[in-house]
Amino acid sequence: MTSLNAQRRTWAEVDLTRIENNISAVLSAIKGVYSIAVVKANAYGHGAIEISKIAIKCGVNVLAVATLEEALVLRKNFPEHPILILGVVDVDELPIVSENKLSITVHDLRWLKMANNAIRLPINIHLKVDTGMSRLGLHTAEQVNEADFILSSNNLFKKEGLYTHYAFGENPDSMKKQQLLFNELTKGINKSDYYYLHLSNSASLEDSLSLGNTIRLGISMYGLLEPKRLSIAGEIKQAIKLFARVTQVKHVSAGTSVGYDHTFTMEKAGYIATLPIGYADGFIRRNQGRSVMIDGTKYPVIGRICMDQCMVLVDANVQSGDIAEIINDELSVLQMSEEIGTIPYEVVCLISNRVPRVYSRK
Repeated sequence: MTSLNAQRRTWAEVDLTRIENNISAVLSAIKGVYSIAVVKANAYGHGAIEISKIAIKCGVNVLAVATLEEALVLRKNFPEHPILILGVVDVDELPIVSENKLSITVHDLRWLKMANNAIRLPINIHLKVDTGMSRLGLHTAEQVNEADFILSSNNLFKKEGLYTHYAFGENPDSMKKQQLLFNELTKGINKSDYYYLHLSNSASLEDSLSLGNTIRLGISMYGLLEPKRLSIAGEIKQAIKLFARVTQVKHVSAGTSVGYDHTFTMEKAGYIATLPIGYADGFIRRNQGRSVMIDGTKYPVIGRICMDQCMVLVDANVQSGDIAEIINDELSVLQMSEEIGTIPYEVVCLISNRVPRVYSRK
């Protein structure tokens, strides 16, 4: 249970001690390398500012986000710490990038040629190579060689990083193929020109460090994907919990139907509790039929989950004002993702901004 202001109806609690322990466990196990903390999408729903503070405290070298907008929010709070934008930045936004001393990803040869003509101030560059995602990145040796030549020919471009991204984060054979392709595509350039060489992500740390000197910490920071091939797997713990306070309990008769489309009907008289959480908060409709926990007892979610509310079949022990645990250590993010047919990343990223984040240390 959590003691919070009685007016707060729905909230997420993030345990900063667990975040710190997760980061420290990985960095202690994988020594002698640089590290990048991926805090895009509001740190996977955990709160980018607070998580970045912990990451910096733990000695992480670089913070990584997806967009320029995310980077500027971090820059206001962390004036000096290196920040990498993993996504695409428009060429006309390069002055903003330079002024804020941000690092950007070069993903496309045509884009780089446009930037080469437009750049007026120094910019730190991470060159991205596509080895299997078919997403962003240069995908032929010729493109990589030409991009490296352009970067070398313009002293305003500062070679800071070279990287790729795995399509199969937990499949050693597939990762090996991508590693071999990475070597093939980059064999014509001097990789030592780039300060950070990063292929490894949370699920692949020990499988790919032989090719790089930098790890990207994403889902492992939040304790939502245990890097199974690491000795520290058991030390990685989920840091987020999600709560809602019961707003109403009513006793209804047998035959009472519940929610939109009446997908649930009471077989016998009983109690229905209403919770102020719905799909607009990130508790999506596929959670119908799963359980929440109130005072240690699990109760099923019944009827369609609404935009702002949902209903739970309870007993006479539940009262208005009681705290329902939507996500906790027992009703984990991993369990939820498996039961509704998605991945942990989506579950936490869907927790909307209207749900306050409360930070604790335990």
